[in-house]
Amino acid sequence: MAAERISPLDSWTQATEMDGGVKGPSPHGEAMLRSYTVARALEYGMAIDDFLRLDARVREGAEWVEVLEHLAEDNLARARLQEQRQRAVPASDFYLLAAACFRLAQAGAEEAPAQRLALYERQAEAFGKGVKSSGLDVQPLEFRFQDARHQGWFVRPDNTDSPAPCVLVWGGADGWCEAFWRSVPSFLACKLSVCLLELPGQGLARLRDGSRLRTDFTQMVSSAMDELAAHGAHPDRFGVFGHSMGGTLAMSAAAADARVKACVNNGGVWQRSTDDKYPRVTQRVGRMLGPEIDVASFYESLDFPKAIRSMPAQLLCVQGGKDLLVSNEQAQQITEFRGAHAASLAYWPDGVHCVYNHAAERNSIVTDWLAQILVGEA
Repeated sequence: MAAERISPLDSWTQATEMDGGVKGPSPHGEAMLRSYTVARALEYGMAIDDFLRLDARVREGAEWVEVLEHLAEDNLARARLQEQRQRAVPASDFYLLAAACFRLAQAGAEEAPAQRLALYERQAEAFGKGVKSSGLDVQPLEFRFQDARHQGWFVRPDNTDSPAPCVLVWGGADGWCEAFWRSVPSFLACKLSVCLLELPGQGLARLRDGSRLRTDFTQMVSSAMDELAAHGAHPDRFGVFGHSMGGTLAMSAAAADARVKACVNNGGVWQRSTDDKYPRVTQRVGRMLGPEIDVASFYESLDFPKAIRSMPAQLLCVQGGKDLLVSNEQAQQITEFRGAHAASLAYWPDGVHCVYNHAAERNSIVTDWLAQILVGEA
């Protein structure tokens, strides 16, 4: 008698046949694989087996979004099965993996706004279900600014008798809010609360409500700190941690509010390059701003040398030696603007943009540094 055969769930092979054998990746597929390396995909919450399926199928000619939708649906099915079995933790894990697949899918739908919005809404829905059953103290918050709703996810550490210092974490032109969930345990281990936050021009705030990034975004950050304090964060011990262009915006936010005692810039520049070697990056920043504002003019209006010199906060610059978007010279200039008394540089010689390829160690170093400043003084 043959042993029972248990087949893994894979809706792609059940529903799809490649016509004419392997065709090779489409130009769009190639571009997305360049942008979303395995290190970045894992940082944004994907499972390694999902990424390997994505990589193989896109290289065979399948469409980026279609593959990721199938992977997301499979993870949703696994989550529901675990719920039926009353297993909250694995259900949470699969919901979060589904959210990660939708997250990467929407990034590939930049030229299709309605489809992108639908995918991002599904990402947010799956993420919400995942964190609800994660076992962590997670509060979904909504911050209103200029008639747009901006999502936040506030997570507090266990066993804290007094309000914990809080770090606001955000992304840049195309990595937003929920993408940084995997860094949350590092904050909690250091007795820091954390809020994953959508800024103007990001996430559902933009795709659904038309939010645009302007220099007054710092007002929304200050308002968010007010609300976080009302929900249990320490009222005067905040940090900001921005990834990619979000690192640039973190420095502006730190200069605008004295409650920010620590600022982490991971991959942000203080000055845009004039040769624009990476037009897709400029296009993504432009979508945050809308057609009325020129990207270079926006950077100039923020007056970063003055902002960095005047910020009350301590500054940590995170830099990878292989970063194609931020030169070592730019990172060094940022620390020099702040001054040796108030600036530190965490440097990985082989690090890529945002140091995705050393994410675990990067998160550990960053949260240790934040805890020294925020918890040590609390």
